[in-house]
Amino acid sequence: MERDPLAEKLQDAFSVPEARPELTDRLNKMATLTPKRKLPLFRVMLLGVALLAVVGFAYNVFFGRRGEAAIAMIPADATLVVTVDLVPSQAQIPAFKRIADAMKREGLDHQLEDSAGSAIGSTALGKELRPYLQHNMAFATWNTADGKSSEVLLLPVSDKSQVSALLQKHGSKVDQSGTVSYKIGEQNRLMVVIGDYLVSSESAALLRRVQLTHDGAEKPVAQLPQYIEARNALPSDANLMVFVSPQGLSEAGKAAGTQMTRSAKWMCFGAAIRDNGIRIDFRSPLEKDMVPPAGAGFLDPNFLAKVPTGALGIVAVADPANTLEWVQKGLGKEKGAAEGIQAFEKESGISVTQDIVPALGGDLLIGVYPGASQKPIDLEAVLLVDSNNGADPAALATKIRTKIESDSAKDPKPVKFTRSQYGGAEVWAMDAAATKEISDSAKEAGMGAKSPCLALIGKAIIMASSKPMMFTAIRAYRGTASLSTDPAFAAMSSQMTDRAQAATLISIHRVLDRMRPEFEKSKNMLISADDIVNVFGGENDGLVISGYVLGDQMVGTAFLPLDYDRAAKGIKSMSSPPRMSDPGSATK
Repeated sequence: MERDPLAEKLQDAFSVPEARPELTDRLNKMATLTPKRKLPLFRVMLLGVALLAVVGFAYNVFFGRRGEAAIAMIPADATLVVTVDLVPSQAQIPAFKRIADAMKREGLDHQLEDSAGSAIGSTALGKELRPYLQHNMAFATWNTADGKSSEVLLLPVSDKSQVSALLQKHGSKVDQSGTVSYKIGEQNRLMVVIGDYLVSSESAALLRRVQLTHDGAEKPVAQLPQYIEARNALPSDANLMVFVSPQGLSEAGKAAGTQMTRSAKWMCFGAAIRDNGIRIDFRSPLEKDMVPPAGAGFLDPNFLAKVPTGALGIVAVADPANTLEWVQKGLGKEKGAAEGIQAFEKESGISVTQDIVPALGGDLLIGVYPGASQKPIDLEAVLLVDSNNGADPAALATKIRTKIESDSAKDPKPVKFTRSQYGGAEVWAMDAAATKEISDSAKEAGMGAKSPCLALIGKAIIMASSKPMMFTAIRAYRGTASLSTDPAFAAMSSQMTDRAQAATLISIHRVLDRMRPEFEKSKNMLISADDIVNVFGGENDGLVISGYVLGDQMVGTAFLPLDYDRAAKGIKSMSSPPRMSDPGSATK
């Protein structure tokens, strides 16, 4: 029986010697020097996922987390710190192996190696450096006084003397700011070996600071209490970590002309490869003056039971009034914000504090559904605002309807509403003439007939894009065929945070499946429609984003399902020339 070297390696997972890093074609080298051409965003995303697995699992060996360890060399005043550790934890081994196998099966391992080699900028240097580069990286940026930024990239190496020799062989010596570095080719980047890392930057002064931090003369970001707290908040096996410092948030706010980013002390997120997708975690503590009002509730555990089954996606928010007050608090720091709110109240006759806030104390849900024609552009929508926690959205809806009728009374075609009953609900719709005008416009756009209407069910309200959708929504609210019976959304809800104040659930499979006929019509596709539809998981998978604010902590998570085998096929199809439908199509 043929020996399986992979199985042997896995058995020795924790006692392997220094690895041969031959397949180090990774994104951190792409950042070292400017690539010759840009890749489409979608392809970059897929390549990134593939690289995490292929590089991290290339020879089935385990390194230390040397990307993360590099923060001990990064000066503490960095505004942004990114670390990448492309080595699987014990729990990640199956996923990394599956991705590596898929990439190898599609013949993409060599392509990734060639892409990385060309991205280094000097082909000769890239080929000779490759055996010494390892599977991790760190990256940091600083904003300068003139509004520009400088950055540094740190790549761990297995043999620093050999790498130093290669820099001397291929580079031009530069002696600036007290640190000797090497300029490679025509690029402006400088490279030097500091400790066990190849360090690259356009700034000689920044390289000098990294040297001083390594030597203990400057404080590293690793000793910042904020960074330590951020790191502890993320999974220990996060493959990508991003930390934005307080200074970074402040400067981002200045650049954007807003004070809102200054509401947070710092911000971080981490991404980790999981068996069937990518898990993202987000954390950010808030400044004392931006902590939301106490008493904010969490989503009703049965929130899916309030809207119809069959959704493409849903957004749910608990106690929007609390969020609104929090946003108002932040906007209060913005120039002209208070005046804007006052102008809105005067023009609309609606008070934010007396009308809107009392209406939004329960759960707010927005669902998007396929239209009757099943065309991708034909969509239906439902908005529900319930009466949990004593909320009274019906009162606000009635005030708005009355205001619309009053303001349009003197118009040549005043707006009027008709009242009807369905399922114990009071249903309001615009008059026949207005409804026909809206419906005709929707039909011309290919969206099917639409007839927006509003229903009052006690103090709760439902808005729908058409009467058929409204009737379906009322039945679901009464307990018939709700989204809680939908296997896909029931499965997705299990990926949410334990206590969520907001959540977004999207069945990417259903969205793509609606476009299947278009995929099947394409003559240039190098991947099947079935692979496209299922690349982000099967029928019961979907994108899940959820989060909450508790005390001064803002917490969020996201999960993106991914079929690694189909993703590898997708990468291959995007890296191959399109299939021509006829001999002359190449010149058309």
